Amino acid sequence: MNIHKQIEYLVCQQIEYLVCQELAEARTKHGRRFNSPHEGYAVLLEEFEEMLDGANNIGEVLPYLWQDTKQDAPQASLCGWMPRIKADAINVAAEAIQVAAMAVKFSESFSREEGA
Repeated sequence: MNIHKQIEYLVCQQIEYLVCQELAEARTKHGRRFNSPHEGYAVLLEEFEEMLDGANNIGEVLPYLWQDTKQDAPQASLCGWMPRIKADAINVAAEAIQVAAMAVKFSESFSREEGA
């Protein structure tokens, strides 16, 4: 396995851990299971929309960065966009972890047939 694959594997392992932590926190705050598929869908959708909001924020900045790049703006000026992009990307990652955790909670809430 090359170094990039090893790093990717380790990052995925860390993300799995964070998903488990998020799931545990959600269970503590809001109960072990969703009360209905409707509730589960609503929570999952909310987290997904928050993730998309962050991604859209990045998408709104990129045209400005590209415009500045095409106009040969100073490199220091171009780097001025990076703190915002980084913050939004971290937010997207955090929201994606919440989406994954809620997907697990949904599956665990409804994977067994009633009465089984």
